[in-house]
Amino acid sequence: MKIKHITSVTHIKKASTFLLAVLLLVGVLSALPGTASLTGKASAACLATAPPTTYGQVTQTVNVTTAGTYRVWSRIKAPDTTANSYYFQADGGCAYNVGDSTSIPASTWTWVNYQDGTTSSTVNVTLTAGAHTLTYTGKEANVQLDRVLLLTDLSCVPTGTGDNCAVNDTTSPSVGVDSPLAGATVSGTVTIAASASDASGVKQVEFLIDNVVVSTDTTSAYSYSWNTTTATNGTHTLTARATDNANNVGTSTAVSVTVNNTDSTAPTVTSFTATPASVVAGDTVAMAATATDNVAVTKVEFYSGTTLLGTDTTAPYSYNWVITTGSTLGAHAMTAKAYDAAGNSKSSPNVTVTVNPPPDTTLPTVSITAPVAGASYTVGATVTINATATDNVAVAKVEFYDGTTLLNSDAASPYTYAWNTTGAVIATHALTAKAYDTSGNVKASAAVSITIAAQTTGNGDVNLDGRVNALDLSALISHDGQNYPAADFNNDGTVGAADMAILLAKWTW
Repeated sequence: MKIKHITSVTHIKKASTFLLAVLLLVGVLSALPGTASLTGKASAACLATAPPTTYGQVTQTVNVTTAGTYRVWSRIKAPDTTANSYYFQADGGCAYNVGDSTSIPASTWTWVNYQDGTTSSTVNVTLTAGAHTLTYTGKEANVQLDRVLLLTDLSCVPTGTGDNCAVNDTTSPSVGVDSPLAGATVSGTVTIAASASDASGVKQVEFLIDNVVVSTDTTSAYSYSWNTTTATNGTHTLTARATDNANNVGTSTAVSVTVNNTDSTAPTVTSFTATPASVVAGDTVAMAATATDNVAVTKVEFYSGTTLLGTDTTAPYSYNWVITTGSTLGAHAMTAKAYDAAGNSKSSPNVTVTVNPPPDTTLPTVSITAPVAGASYTVGATVTINATATDNVAVAKVEFYDGTTLLNSDAASPYTYAWNTTGAVIATHALTAKAYDTSGNVKASAAVSITIAAQTTGNGDVNLDGRVNALDLSALISHDGQNYPAADFNNDGTVGAADMAILLAKWTW
């Protein structure tokens, strides 16, 4: 979508500047009578999903002064008869495919009031009074848009620039002084801010102090920086005067303020709270302050360290700080800073709020890497159990189990345990590892089954070192009369003389 820049509409100029990088610029919107926007019901179906912004996008804020039914006319120039449409939205609603007909001639400014190439599907909208947002989105390359008319006269067909459908604008713009507030006491340099709106667009806003023009602003937001030290102490009257593009003039209600440039007493923050003291992302810290001054408190600012979070100009002074995932973790020194009209200020004592990381609810992972499933060991052998474990924060420990019996715990990787199976039950054993993270989350591994088998009858090797000697004899004697499978060579359940005879018969020195 290409550029056609009409400078008579201030808010379109600002939106255009924003989108120069994506090569979309909309020139002018003319709403007759009164600037209007689309919010409400349209006459036909439209694109329910957000249109692609490949060819750029521009938004414009306009005001509807009179509610009613309006017809949308757009003046476009297309590069050819197959690329001649754009998307039009109101208040973020569904997007209307304006134009899109092979009957639209190429390289010629043409007025269209229909969508999806169907001339009978005119875009009629029901408008409510108030401010609204219009969005123009490029749909095809090199399609130009320079004028949009919203007409209450549904029978009028615009020609040329559309002035044949125009109604003379005799309505004065609306304008008001937004700050400082009436009755305020001011000192030093003060920003006078005004807002203005008009159906045909605001050309300029003049600022008057005591009925004398001191500044003219042609760009919204309208403001003037007033150095009150050049004025006498006492009461002064502030007004704003707006001129629209039809040269109608509107004047705001006068705002009376008091200039006081002799106050040197700083205000006092008499109380300040920030709760809760410990938060995570998604929480809100509610800050509240009370402040006094010998003349008047003009505002209270709320800080985290040196970072200004928000400002409140009306008592009781408060601000809600929403903790986001990007908020800095740790202890924050929260303060409230009060100002008076003379620019004097004073901060409260610090209140500490700690921003914590989000709670860890992720379970660790763990698995046994040795022994392999199905392995068989003779009772009394040492089984080395190895495990791997990971966690999104940290693994605190790994426990090793034989069934439900805890064998051992290891707090450092590599996680391992040498299990001496002496005295173990001759049976199949299910080995598991259980990992714990530093937040107390725990997960068990899949079980690995191994078999603990009895000693081979008569082999005499108690300590399983491959030889039968005094070491085996000593081990047998120390378990004489016991149920000790490693030395129970005849498998009668008790170590005794018969087992010793077998050992001596296998003696190898």
